[in-house]
Amino acid sequence: MDHELLRFSRLAEVVSRHVAPAPSRFATPAYAPAALFALLLLRERLRLTYHGLKDLLRLPGQLRRVFGLRAVPDRATMWRFARRHVGPTCWTRP
Repeated sequence: MDHELLRFSRLAEVVSRHVAPAPSRFATPAYAPAALFALLLLRERLRLTYHGLKDLLRLPGQLRRVFGLRAVPDRATMWRFARRHVGPTCWTRP
């Protein structure tokens, strides 16, 4: 995997731990909010669609380990997280 991509992914993961919303105390989320937020940062950096990000995460390599993911989140999961916690206007492209 490209070293620049891994460096950015590690940075996004560290930043997202400080910025992402806290998980709900009433339910155990399937994916950590920090991991989903870091994936959104990676998506924007690479200018990918949700489908493209999902395909990238399915490739064998270190990327899923950087984000602490055992399984690849569905594109709808990432989209709903972005709409709920970040806002719809932040993730639209001109």
